[in-house]
Amino acid sequence: MKDKQIKIEKTIFYMLLILVMVYRGAILFKYSFYYVDDDQALMWYGTVSFAHFDFHEPCFFGQSYGSMIESLLAVPFYFLHIPLNVALPVSTLIFTTLPFLYLGIKSLENNRMVAAYIILFVYAAMSYDWDVLTSIPRAFVGGFIFGVIGGVLINEEGKWYKYLIASYCIYLGCIITNTVVAIAGMSYLAMVLYNKIDKDFIKKRFPGLIAGNVLGFITGYFIKMFYVNNPDYNLHPAYNAAVSLKVLRENIADFNEIAGWFTPVTIGAVWIIVMLVIVWICIYRGAFKSLIMTAFAFFGFIAILSLDKMEDYMPGTLLYGQLRMLLFVPYMIALVVFLCSCYDESVWNRKKTYVGCIVMVLCFLVVMVIKSNIIIKEIISEDSVLYNSEVINLQQSDDLIENAREAGRIAVENNCDVVIQVDSNKAFGYICSALNYKKFIQYNAEYDRRTWIYHRIMKPGNYRCLLVKYNINDGLSTEVREISGESVVQWLYDDMGFIRND
Repeated sequence: MKDKQIKIEKTIFYMLLILVMVYRGAILFKYSFYYVDDDQALMWYGTVSFAHFDFHEPCFFGQSYGSMIESLLAVPFYFLHIPLNVALPVSTLIFTTLPFLYLGIKSLENNRMVAAYIILFVYAAMSYDWDVLTSIPRAFVGGFIFGVIGGVLINEEGKWYKYLIASYCIYLGCIITNTVVAIAGMSYLAMVLYNKIDKDFIKKRFPGLIAGNVLGFITGYFIKMFYVNNPDYNLHPAYNAAVSLKVLRENIADFNEIAGWFTPVTIGAVWIIVMLVIVWICIYRGAFKSLIMTAFAFFGFIAILSLDKMEDYMPGTLLYGQLRMLLFVPYMIALVVFLCSCYDESVWNRKKTYVGCIVMVLCFLVVMVIKSNIIIKEIISEDSVLYNSEVINLQQSDDLIENAREAGRIAVENNCDVVIQVDSNKAFGYICSALNYKKFIQYNAEYDRRTWIYHRIMKPGNYRCLLVKYNINDGLSTEVREISGESVVQWLYDDMGFIRND
């Protein structure tokens, strides 16, 4: 009877997972596949570049932080001839989902059914804003899977090399996505809090932990030195993690709105109830170490709100809003739930577990109905924050793809060896370059993150260039121009007044 109940609970878990993925799939089909901005278009180009084994710089193109790992994962899809506007969002969704799936399945394996349901619920119960931001390829989520896997491994028994792998994964996650540092902090705190720190513990774990962190430091050092030695690649230097009490006060004043991003109904006050329930459960069960973990997670979140970087956003927009700096929160919550459940020696009886699972299922159904209605209304509304931004140039990908192919056809037909985007439509330029890779050199005259392209057109010579403009209202316009005896860069300055990324 017990085994049958466990099997039923596991089956329901996977059914709920399918339900959540159907909802996430709807976001892809109704939004992510159909809209693209400049950074997403650059990631399309990154996938094609990596597929041709062209690796130009270690971080997100044009800056000394972030990564193009979502582009790298999309390479197999590209080889399968899956369109880039589909491959990249799918790649992002994989990175978004894997940490929760990993923690959930590990909880099932440990027969921690309620923990598994809570972890999946955390994934499902975020606001639609969080769901959308983690469904578009913007280099927001690539590091979380490494941080979560590392956080689990350092809290398991094993040989010294297991802790080497674990600590390196955590460090690598921090390099890829800076906010993984919050996950790292909770992982190491659990390891110290729940284990007896004696000679045996130090002897078993510290050599691997030290080696992994040294290896991570070396990796970060070589990445840093690349940009030190090639400063013109670093168009957007890494930000300093400066703390500001003014920023903290402003964010505390907006705490209800900020906390609302991590609820399905965007009402931050819900978290007051949740925190009170967590505190009561911890005290009632005598789980004081879990209470300490919860407190550190909360105050760690507050500490993030004090960083100057939190001011780098545009109010009233989603794609360039504050939430993009706080995407780590659900991953931190899920990891804390997993670690506390693993170290908690008390086990719920089958009746309590059964009731707990039923409650979670009901919560799932309510949340999914609410969120489905909200996201449908937002996608339909032209005034939605999904589309409004003074910073992010969001465009329909189908239009860009069709006209970028046409621009490529015109360039090849006219034997052009350089195609220059001479308006501000950077996304069109990147997509044109991706869809016509190796056919010609493509460069965005107004702003281009690809320094290696800039270097190629600095060389004096004879060039046949296609000047391109495109916008949805005026359509595609092209003009063939000849350049003799000078570089494209110099010609752009002399003839059109363009200075690189001016």
